[in-house]
Amino acid sequence: MYKRLDTNAPKYMMRFKDFPDKVEGDYYNCDQFNEYLNDYIKYHDLEKYVQFNTAVTDVSINDNTQDSQKHWKVSTIKNVGGEQEVDYFDYVLVCNGHNSVPMYPYSNVKDLDQFKGLVQHVHNFRDAYSDEYKGKNILIVGAKWSGMDILYHFLGHKRLDVADFKTITVSQGGFGVLHHSTNFKSFYDEGKVIIK
Repeated sequence: MYKRLDTNAPKYMMRFKDFPDKVEGDYYNCDQFNEYLNDYIKYHDLEKYVQFNTAVTDVSINDNTQDSQKHWKVSTIKNVGGEQEVDYFDYVLVCNGHNSVPMYPYSNVKDLDQFKGLVQHVHNFRDAYSDEYKGKNILIVGAKWSGMDILYHFLGHKRLDVADFKTITVSQGGFGVLHHSTNFKSFYDEGKVIIK
């Protein structure tokens, strides 16, 4: 997760009905959402139901109802090299984080390995205000949620000035709404943001 990450869904869609938050505004930043979830867990005393450092090695339908009347057999290993354990459950939710492994749409870009600059997936991005981006031409490939979030991070900071970057080019693919935005009109007019 990168610094200053905000959720891209309003907090009203992310919070629990029975637990209001203390956050002003419509969106959580990453620290606020983490605190909200931890407060919820503490308030409802849920930590006792969570197994940390545990790998799920198998989930299958329980064919042996002599062991348990529950429908699901779940095999786990605690810690690296631990003993395998088997538990039975009525329900199983698969929450493996579908965005946890980066997808590289430029895997077929010819001669990319010869490019001397930084090629980085948003998964590994940390801070738009790092010195590694100062004075550089930046290309953002993809203008969906993460790409637009990164663009806002580069353009929306108070210390931003001409020395921070030369240009940012956004390759928006099929997501053709960015050119309608007036949020950064001055950057468009100066040629510092280019929409393709």
